[in-house]
Amino acid sequence: MTPSTTINPVDADDLDPSDDEVSARQSIVQSFVDLSLCPVHDHFLGKSSSLMFLQTAMDVKQEYVGPSEEGQSEGGKEKEKSSLFHTKRPEFWNEQKWVMQCRTSTRPQHNYPDPDLISSLVDYYFEELNLYMPLLHRPTFEQHIRQGLHLRDEKFGNVLLLVCALGARFSDDPRVLLEHIATETGDLNMHSAGWKWFKMVQETRKSFEMAPPVLYDLQTISLAWDFVGIGIRYAQDMGAHRKKVYNAVPSVEEELLKRAFWFVYVPSSYRLQADHVYIRDEDFDVDLPIECDDEYWLNPDPALAFKQPEGKPSFIIFFNCFLRLTQIHAFALRTVYSINKSKALLGFVGSQWEQHIVAEIDSSLNRWIDSVPDHLRWDPHRENLDFLNQSALLYASYYTLQITVHRPFIPTPRKPSVLSFPSLAICTNAARSCIHVLDVQFHRTGKTSYLNQLAIFSSCIVLLLNIWGGKRSGARIDSMKEFAEVQKAMDMERYLEPRWYTAGRVWDVLHDLASVGDLPLPKRDPQISQKRPRNSDESETTSVNVPRASTSTLSDLDTSREVAGSRRVQQYQQQAEVNSSTFTLPMHTDELVLSENFENYFANASGSVGASANATEGFPDTLDNNTLAVWSNAPTGFGFGDWGTYITNFSEMANPDDGETR
Repeated sequence: MTPSTTINPVDADDLDPSDDEVSARQSIVQSFVDLSLCPVHDHFLGKSSSLMFLQTAMDVKQEYVGPSEEGQSEGGKEKEKSSLFHTKRPEFWNEQKWVMQCRTSTRPQHNYPDPDLISSLVDYYFEELNLYMPLLHRPTFEQHIRQGLHLRDEKFGNVLLLVCALGARFSDDPRVLLEHIATETGDLNMHSAGWKWFKMVQETRKSFEMAPPVLYDLQTISLAWDFVGIGIRYAQDMGAHRKKVYNAVPSVEEELLKRAFWFVYVPSSYRLQADHVYIRDEDFDVDLPIECDDEYWLNPDPALAFKQPEGKPSFIIFFNCFLRLTQIHAFALRTVYSINKSKALLGFVGSQWEQHIVAEIDSSLNRWIDSVPDHLRWDPHRENLDFLNQSALLYASYYTLQITVHRPFIPTPRKPSVLSFPSLAICTNAARSCIHVLDVQFHRTGKTSYLNQLAIFSSCIVLLLNIWGGKRSGARIDSMKEFAEVQKAMDMERYLEPRWYTAGRVWDVLHDLASVGDLPLPKRDPQISQKRPRNSDESETTSVNVPRASTSTLSDLDTSREVAGSRRVQQYQQQAEVNSSTFTLPMHTDELVLSENFENYFANASGSVGASANATEGFPDTLDNNTLAVWSNAPTGFGFGDWGTYITNFSEMANPDDGETR
């Protein structure tokens, strides 16, 4: 089965009664095949398609004219079956010359890397990227390269060039760079790595494309996340989002199509702008990818195909865990971050809807963290570094989502929180936990993933705002201890910035945020990004005192909302006392409330640690007017432009006399 072959839908007899749109689709497509004077390409038609309504009209016509005798054998010969349509005026049905010219026009030629470089870049891609976001099937992909498919099939060539472009991000081979491009110091500019191959694909994609998408088109778009909206449309056109498109017995192409859909789903849903979610959960019902590693897909014995050996966890399990977390993230964007008009349309009205929604999200997050399999649960001493890296990204994403969900409910003078416990505490402790996980990974493996940049940035923002708030309110917060966590994260960004310019932007923004808060700024050591961090045996991060659990219990909190998983609090406190020599990560929402950070932050508060977070009760007096303004004026997203404006405004507010000189 070639990638350009259309995946056949299941037989009508195997369909559920509610799925008659598939059989109707088959009927109408066949009618247009009979009608067309040119080859007809298959497209997926959903229930809302106008052509499905046309099928109803065709059925009525067939019932009215009665059964046709056409197609019955006559004289030993079978008569040609006619279409339900008979009027076919050539000027409207024949393909026009100018359209055909667009299809056959000369396209830019692909210039591929040398064979040895292709092999190296493919290795980098699968080792550094496919481990987290599995899109391709390595055995068949490499087989196609050996067979020279990229020299015959331009669409596969596009996929190969993008794989090379992404793999180049991790290569030291100077052949991956643009010529005559250097940094200000005269060194090679690694930011140009792979750009020449990405540009080739970009120029090819500019060509006018009339044919419907095939798998390679969807893979091409998947590898270039900036075009995720197009990728979603491709997936829908191919029916990749519908379970019924796939056969009961898996095949390589169908599983690749499924992977490609989920691949474009992630960036579509994992953003902070709800209006940019291109597809919603109710729009698809495709299964998650099969949890089977690439080498076990094919087997001479069909019964053993796509069977993962017992006792050997598949690397795809991480991807499926991440996808489930992404679905929770998408739901949070649709509810917590949607505009008021959308909330009203969804029925999110009244004084209690926010409390109800956040409780639902918290419950989902608690169930998710409990469902993480053993080999992906956080263990700083895990021997398998691939699983350690997957676990680090998984937990960093989890804590980042906790911040995303609870940050809008940090109380401000104009908008008291409706939740029953402090969202500020949850955000702060999630940020510390996130940085701790990534720092351990950094010291264990000597590197960090570029996929961690959002987690690093959001965690640092929370801690910096927390430091400012504590200083302005007079709370006894250990600024140096908090900023030490920020410094760890900034070191990781410095490691990434030679190859990922976005990491350099993050470092600059964090540096400026620290400067306006009068915090000790790290020096710009040009060699820091080239230094390997200390091994875990030397690192202090693998043996950190556990945050002392608060003496308050959930009974001290406002009981108008029962925190999901509250029964685990006592167990968590006992565990913290037993494991006082190590850092025990708070896993559930209630554990993020009861930790040392929260207690320290409100050391000067008039109420207890567990005091009600409604309005500003339990906060220092100056927190209402000054400290909370730090949070209420901060951008809700993580765009660099927004934070640049915020830095300027905050600097003027904090230093009114010398605001112009900063």
